[in-house]
Amino acid sequence: RNVEVKATSDYDYLTVYKSLLPGNISADYSQYGYLAFTAKGSGMIELGLLKASIQDWKEQYRVMVDFSEEEQTYYVPFEIFSSTASQDPITADDLTTLTFTWLPTDSESTELDLEISDVRFVKKASDDGVTVERIITYDNQYLAYPNPSQGQVTALLFAEKAGDATVTLHDITGKIVYKGQITLQEGKNEIDLNFNVNPGIMLLNIATNEHNFGTTKIIFR
Repeated sequence: RNVEVKATSDYDYLTVYKSLLPGNISADYSQYGYLAFTAKGSGMIELGLLKASIQDWKEQYRVMVDFSEEEQTYYVPFEIFSSTASQDPITADDLTTLTFTWLPTDSESTELDLEISDVRFVKKASDDGVTVERIITYDNQYLAYPNPSQGQVTALLFAEKAGDATVTLHDITGKIVYKGQITLQEGKNEIDLNFNVNPGIMLLNIATNEHNFGTTKIIFR
């Protein structure tokens, strides 16, 4: 139920897995309404509730939470977990695993100091902690990781509506080294990109005809 992690990662992400039952057996937790835990750390943490009935990792239900450097108790409602494959709320009737994934907020976020304790499911939130009320949606921007990267980059963004988008990668001189099309769905999108580029600093942009999600600096090694 308790974990303390101190690490330096060149790849800028780390996941802690917690099996709910021995042997990764699924169980019905639909009688509860919240995932609760006490934690302190810094940076974005992606929480995952893994269902046995979902085989594709990217379709599992997850939510982003911004952890405080001061210890706090968090109450995360089941209803704010979202899936890239469905607009329906999660049904917690076959959960197997909890995940805590540390994600970078910029290319210099290589130090992780995270403590998580007293992980549990509860039926209602208590006044002794913070109730997470909404998903951090990164309006008008996106999150790209790992950073630094060896070529593979995952972009996490939320789109107001479905449509095509252009992914552009250019070097610091402005030269375009990659340009391609992707399809966004309404809501949460997790996009896997694989670049074959020389080591160095590159600028990654994602945009539709109506909306520019912004440009992020990526260090390739």
